[in-house]
Amino acid sequence: MYHDIFGLPRLMDNVGYIYPVKMKDYLDFCNYSWILRYEKSHTYVKSEEISNFEAIIYRNFKCDLLEGFEGNDLIKVKIYAIGQIIKIVLKEEPRFDFEKNEFLLSNNRKINKNNYDEFRSIVMEQNLIMKEKIYKSKELEQWFKKAKKTKEKENRNSNVDFEDIVSTIKNKTGCTYDELLNETYYQLITDFMRVIEISNHEDAVIFASQVGTDKIKIEPISKKIKLMQEDPDESLKKKFNSLL
Repeated sequence: MYHDIFGLPRLMDNVGYIYPVKMKDYLDFCNYSWILRYEKSHTYVKSEEISNFEAIIYRNFKCDLLEGFEGNDLIKVKIYAIGQIIKIVLKEEPRFDFEKNEFLLSNNRKINKNNYDEFRSIVMEQNLIMKEKIYKSKELEQWFKKAKKTKEKENRNSNVDFEDIVSTIKNKTGCTYDELLNETYYQLITDFMRVIEISNHEDAVIFASQVGTDKIKIEPISKKIKLMQEDPDESLKKKFNSLL
C-alpha cells in the first residue's frame, strides 16, 4: 500500500494514527507482537457471542510464550502485551479498564471488542505479521512440524537471517546503519526483496548475452514482489498433496 511503502501512518476512526514500526523499535515490538498472530479460532471457545478481543484476553490458547502463567497472571500478561503494542504503534500509553474491558486513550478514544479486529489487521499488514497456523488434527500438526524441521535442516546453509538482510541492503544501496534504523520493517523487507530481484535480473541479462535470449527468460526488473513469505505448510501441501 501507498502508506506502507512510504512508512506513513494509517488513520483509524476513533483510534487515531497507527504508525508502522521502525527498525529502532522493532526488537521491542517483537517481544509483544506474537499475540497479534492469535484470534478466537485459536482458543477453545467457538461461541459467536464472544469477540476476538475478549477470547484472546480471557480464554486459553496454545502458545509457548504463555507457558507457566495461569489465572489472573495469564490475563495480565496478555493485556500487557496488547497494551505495549498500542503504546508502540499509537505512540501513547493506554490504560486498561477491567470493568469495561477496553484500553482507554486520550480524548475519549478507545480500543475494545468493537474495533480491535480492525486495529489488529492494520498493525499486522503494516508489519508483515502472519496469523498463527491452525491444524485440523494433532497428527497433522506433528507431521508438518517434523517435515519443516527436516526441511530447515536441509536448507540450514542457505537460510537468510536478519543481519544478512540489513548488510545486503546497506552494501547494495549505500544506506548507513543509522538510516536503516529509521526505516520501517515493511520498507526494509521491500528493499531487500527488490535488491534480490535486481540481482537476479542482472544475472539473467549476463547469462542471456552468452547463450541467447531465446534460452532464458528475463523477468522485468520492476515486477511485483511478494513481501510475505509463502506459508511453509502450503509448500509442503503442494509437495505431498496426494498423501494428505
